[in-house]
Amino acid sequence: QDCSLTSRAEESDSCSVVEGSCKRNNNKNQEGSEIQKTGSQVQKTGSQVLDSICISESEKQAVLTLIRDEIITKEVQANDWKRKYEEGRQEVGEMRKIVAEYEKTIAQMIEDEQETNLTSQKALQAVTMEKDSTLNDLNSVERSLSEMFRRYENMKSTLDGFKKNEEVLKNCAQEYLARVKQEEQRYLTLKLHAE
Repeated sequence: QDCSLTSRAEESDSCSVVEGSCKRNNNKNQEGSEIQKTGSQVQKTGSQVLDSICISESEKQAVLTLIRDEIITKEVQANDWKRKYEEGRQEVGEMRKIVAEYEKTIAQMIEDEQETNLTSQKALQAVTMEKDSTLNDLNSVERSLSEMFRRYENMKSTLDGFKKNEEVLKNCAQEYLARVKQEEQRYLTLKLHAE
């Protein structure tokens, strides 16, 4: 089977398979028009490209089958990558939800901690004020007890003085009674002598 290869300028020439041989239709006018085209290439489909190459129909079918298999493989790969992308996107979405919940929890914990600190500070202030008031009361009670003890000591000293005076007065009273009795005895004696 004789096949002649075409140049770039001759890609538009038609090649037909006739009775097992490739025959090129040489059209001088068409070649001239193709050469005059300034770089603007006409895009062709796969069938047109295969038609422009001098190969048999079975070879064309084999090439098309390979191309289809490659397309299917690429589509499978694309679907696989798309599935992986969707899974990754879902995982990222779930992670974002988890991070949002985590941030919300942390913010709530910080707010609770601030409220607890504020409550603790208020309680500490109240306890401090109560302690100061209790200390003032204690100092007042201590002063009162000190004053009471001083008065007690003074009264004790006065009482001791009274007891001593009482003893002295008792002794004096007993001496006076004894003297009175003696004087009565003398009086009776003098009275008897006088009679």
